Amino acid sequence: AKYEPTVPLNDYNAEAAWRNTYVDNEAFQARLRRPLHPFVASDIHNIFTYRYDMLHLLDHHGLASHIMANVLWTHVSGERLCDVFEGANVQAMIDSLNRKLKAYYEEKKTVNKMPTIKLSTIKTDQWPELGGNDIKGANTKAAAPWLVLIQREAAALNPCAKHKHMLRVVEALKHIYDILYAAGMFLSHDELTDFHDTLDRLGWHYGKL
Repeated sequence: AKYEPTVPLNDYNAEAAWRNTYVDNEAFQARLRRPLHPFVASDIHNIFTYRYDMLHLLDHHGLASHIMANVLWTHVSGERLCDVFEGANVQAMIDSLNRKLKAYYEEKKTVNKMPTIKLSTIKTDQWPELGGNDIKGANTKAAAPWLVLIQREAAALNPCAKHKHMLRVVEALKHIYDILYAAGMFLSHDELTDFHDTLDRLGWHYGKL
């Protein structure tokens, strides 16, 4: 829940202001964005269904944020081990990054596009992390296949251990998205096994970085 000074979510009194915002199941279901994701389209989904916050677990505030930003930062900063993006300085390489991303979007006819990437998009504080009001879950997911292509190019230019581990990480991230968005409300036994194996593989290679 979002914290609002006038409606504090941590006020548990009987007269707490947030209690007036409560809606019944019918009103709650009506608020869901259309078209419905298979999970919420299920007949058993309701206001009491426990939901993971994928935005913060996986998308642009979660795992994908850290992976994407770290990979891109590695290739435009002094940490780079090859020139997957052209340019004599960070800004020039970010410009090259945007040209490659734009070309990918045009080729794939991508609908959910990242905004023009800036240095602040991939590194806003001490650590690389996606940032900016126009970075969303949908365009983060849509950029995952492109990131795999970029890292494959880097691994081909310099097949060092670091690049190989980075490639396995971004491939695993993309596969996690593929599993979750191809599955129904509940993952099958095979899908769940694949999901667990992919998470383990991602974690193992991430740990090597």
